[in-house]
Amino acid sequence: MSLLSQKSPVSVARATETFTTAGNIFLASLKLASYLSS
Repeated sequence: MSLLSQKSPVSVARATETFTTAGNIFLASLKLASYLSS
């Protein structure tokens, strides 16, 4: 947690936003894959 607190709030927010976007893309691709395979 110390490594995270050393970063600026802007970079932390940007990393969180990037992680959330990547997660949404991953979930969307899973839904698409399950839809195509059914």
